[in-house]
Amino acid sequence: MLECDGYKMFHGTVRINPINGREPFDLTGTWLHKPEYVVGEVGGIWICKPDHDFTRSFSPDILSDFREDE
Repeated sequence: MLECDGYKMFHGTVRINPINGREPFDLTGTWLHKPEYVVGEVGGIWICKPDHDFTRSFSPDILSDFREDE
């Protein structure tokens, strides 16, 4: 995982665990952690540019199983 000035970035897959009753799913793409935004109980947000879709942002509270591509 690349890190610089508090930012983290990697390409890989993360498990999304929605809190609205939807089924968990995996999302693969380029991920960026921005610590200056506070959402939920954990600081920062994760932004993902999926390989074949539009950029989305997520609260760290609903993310698990980070798998970086090798």
